[in-house]
Amino acid sequence: MEKPIKLDAYIRPLTENDAQLIIDFFNSLSDQTRFFFSPHEIDPESLKWMVKEIPNDKNYSRFMAGTVENGIEIMVGYVFFWDWLKKIPWFGIGIRDAYQGLGLGNKLMKFAIDYAKQSGKGGILLTTKKSNTRAQAIYKKFGFKTIGEDLGGEYLLIINFDDEGIG
Repeated sequence: MEKPIKLDAYIRPLTENDAQLIIDFFNSLSDQTRFFFSPHEIDPESLKWMVKEIPNDKNYSRFMAGTVENGIEIMVGYVFFWDWLKKIPWFGIGIRDAYQGLGLGNKLMKFAIDYAKQSGKGGILLTTKKSNTRAQAIYKKFGFKTIGEDLGGEYLLIINFDDEGIG
């Protein structure tokens, strides 16, 4: 698929009716993107179970970036938080390969930070593979700081809203 010249994407909460959208999203990812973005099990049954649980699981907050092509909704990005009930939740972001490099990462990062702030969170945590320098550049652009490594050897980053005088 050719990259669209202009991406008209919106962000909305994932719902229990979005199983096929999220399955198609994960099926579209290249091996490299899957290597960098491995938030949870991505087999169809696990994804169906995950979206079925969306209304019941208050410890997660999940969103999709979508666009419409030829009248069909396509999931082009994924933003999610876990440990949402904590003051500083964990965060993950992924973008469909054909839509990378079009500014969607910036849009999703801004959305995630604004959403967490408006929800009264004190900051956001994330991990990233050391070789994922592209993502690290975006995280640092938005104010995340590397604070060490997790047990798996990935970089651990945080943005602390209190440091910004917002908390």
